[in-house]
Amino acid sequence: SSDDYDSGDTEYSDFSIKPGSVHSSDSEGTKRRKRTKRRRWDAKQKAKKIERRALGDMKVKPYSGVRVFRVYEEFCRSFIEYCKLNYIARKRRVYFMRKFLEGDALEFYETAIYPYRDIETVEEALKKIFRACFPLDFIAQMRLRFERFEQRDLSVQKFKAKLDEFARCIGNLTEVQMASRFWFGARIEIRRQLQLDRFSPERDTLDTLAEHAEVVELTLSAERNVLRQDLDYKIREKSESRRRGHSPSRKSKDLRREDRREKRDEHRSERPSPHVRNSGRENSHRTIGAMRFDTSDAAVDELITAVDSMRFGSVRFEEPADSESHSDRTLEAARLRARIYDSWLLSSLVGGIPYSFDPVSTLRYERFTLEVSEQRDHWTVRDTLTKQSFDTGTTFDSSESVVEWLESCKLQECRWREGAERMATMEFEERLVWIFARVDAWRSHVFAEALEYEQNRGSAGHAQAVRMGHIPDRFEARVKVRLREKNAAPYRRIQYLSQQRQKAHWRCSEAEARELDENRWRAGDFDRIADMQCLYLRAGVSVPSSLLRPPVEVTDIPDWLRGGWKGP
Repeated sequence: SSDDYDSGDTEYSDFSIKPGSVHSSDSEGTKRRKRTKRRRWDAKQKAKKIERRALGDMKVKPYSGVRVFRVYEEFCRSFIEYCKLNYIARKRRVYFMRKFLEGDALEFYETAIYPYRDIETVEEALKKIFRACFPLDFIAQMRLRFERFEQRDLSVQKFKAKLDEFARCIGNLTEVQMASRFWFGARIEIRRQLQLDRFSPERDTLDTLAEHAEVVELTLSAERNVLRQDLDYKIREKSESRRRGHSPSRKSKDLRREDRREKRDEHRSERPSPHVRNSGRENSHRTIGAMRFDTSDAAVDELITAVDSMRFGSVRFEEPADSESHSDRTLEAARLRARIYDSWLLSSLVGGIPYSFDPVSTLRYERFTLEVSEQRDHWTVRDTLTKQSFDTGTTFDSSESVVEWLESCKLQECRWREGAERMATMEFEERLVWIFARVDAWRSHVFAEALEYEQNRGSAGHAQAVRMGHIPDRFEARVKVRLREKNAAPYRRIQYLSQQRQKAHWRCSEAEARELDENRWRAGDFDRIADMQCLYLRAGVSVPSSLLRPPVEVTDIPDWLRGGWKGP
């Protein structure tokens, strides 16, 4: 009867039995109804034949009991669809399941399901097979993987599909849990743009976040493609020019720039520029970057052109002139230096050192700004997030590096964020590094190493080039290479800061918090450990053991932190 089939399968439940034929004794109305029903039945049978012919022989891949949820899910879906398309009655589906099982799954079916095939439903049989083939804690393991799952190299669509697969496996995930996992698992640049667009995992659904994340992903991909095309074009043009033996083709803009440069050189040859002080043999061995500029006599456009062509940290400006006629030029020179300093600060410092509590919208472009005083004799770095200012002209300590200064800023910010009292005068202001002097010190050290290296090699030409101010690129990157050494303290600190940023303390599990405390000990952040001990004691809570006992390999511990003393 029709009750043997799914009542919800309306596509074929009314057409499972062939209608009766028309008899002469039937009334006209009955004959009309039977003909209509017969025509509909014939049309449906014809459509089913066409569908079966298009699908071909649909096959269900046998399930052998492998502990892969995707394989099990595919078996369940394909088996149920096979039963529906072949009009297998519900009470016979458990019996037909034996045809598509093998291995451990078939053995369990023969012993626990087949004897009760007449009273078992398909759903109950599939659940029993799942519990028999998969471990008892499989759902707990999948939940743990779900909580740690991140996008990384996956696209937004594949990332969302994986989250949906976790949801089907676990079964009781809420919409807020799904949206939160998508938010915190997405890549940092996508989450940053979503936060700028005022999205939130507590307020928006997973579909809404995924839809806008795809738009952000397309935008970022287009920007990367444009940069990659420009780079490929330059590399291809350079390689083609080398093969052909001539210089690369120049655009009209480059030709105009070269024309202006030729006219300027011709003008200088006729009348030497007054702002370059050349003292004969004393300055004959110096490059243009080592000369001094008198900003009161220099033309602003020539000064900008000269400074843009030099390396950072090679220019010094004299004191501003008292004459009012030269005030505008001096201001332009000060603004130029501020612009160079600001761009270098953003690209080299803020972009390279992570801050754990920075909002994604103020990490690189908005947090630090540079201000020039009215007297134009010093510059101030202003932190727009913490509302603090650092005078870069009066505070200077040549014994401290930029990395240590940023770590001090970050440590002070952690104290402020965790509720500790803010001091009226910040300690790290006394250790603030004057960036220009620090860069010059690095460059001088690299110059000395490069000169010694070339002299030991016996290369007089390269040694003379070093004396004239040219440093090979391998020596330029030597300072950065030292910071990336595995055993170097700055590398461990930067690695610790990166990990702390990705795992904020209010989102850490107990195991992650213990691992983070161990990394604090290894990184040597003893002030941070003492501050956290004080916070626990003030709150009347017992201090975790990970904050009291350092790892075994950490032996260099300050005396004030030994013997159970918990900070000031």
